Amino acid sequence: MAKEPVEYLIKSYYKEIFHYCYNRLYGDFHAAEDCTQEVMLVLYKKVNTLDMSKDIRSWLYSVANKEKKAYQRKKVDIVDIDTVSEKLSENSFECSVLDVLDEKERQLMEKYLSGADKRKLAKENNLTLGALYTKISRIKNKIMKDLAKQDN
Repeated sequence: MAKEPVEYLIKSYYKEIFHYCYNRLYGDFHAAEDCTQEVMLVLYKKVNTLDMSKDIRSWLYSVANKEKKAYQRKKVDIVDIDTVSEKLSENSFECSVLDVLDEKERQLMEKYLSGADKRKLAKENNLTLGALYTKISRIKNKIMKDLAKQDN
């Protein structure tokens, strides 16, 4: 396929896919940009094998969902666990952060940060490994948002 149709598809769907990623990544602009660019890269690479008679929009959303999940899995490892751990160990901070988390979240985070086996931890909480990482990421985001409030 010529470049023009690919460029047309990218121009047509970029904003829509970006907004999807942005919303699914909790308003993280840079993460949404990264995921959207990955989606467009997959489109560019696979455009010659795609069946253009089918709905390309639903295919793009499917790819966007996969890229979002991949980003979230990576982000769990990228999020500065040392910063979160350090802040949790500070007495003045500990109470306010623990107030942000419910008991189940607090226990899960403590086990996760103490190095518990991730597969066992997921099983104990009736989660898949991917769901565990997503849950941990959400808890960390909750903590980091509380940190930001305290810094202001």
